[in-house]
Amino acid sequence: MSTTASPPLSHQQRKSAELYHKDIHSWSAEQAAALRRRDFAAVDWDHVTEVID
Repeated sequence: MSTTASPPLSHQQRKSAELYHKDIHSWSAEQAAALRRRDFAAVDWDHVTEVID
């Protein structure tokens, strides 16, 4: 079993993760906008995949 560490989160990703817990509606709009721009570095992937699951 591999124990590869995840890369550190950027400031923008940490801010997005905080917004996820505080205001899911605003977080969703922010994530949709990032995906439309194809700004994949701005996407909160952990929470996006959690919501989709």
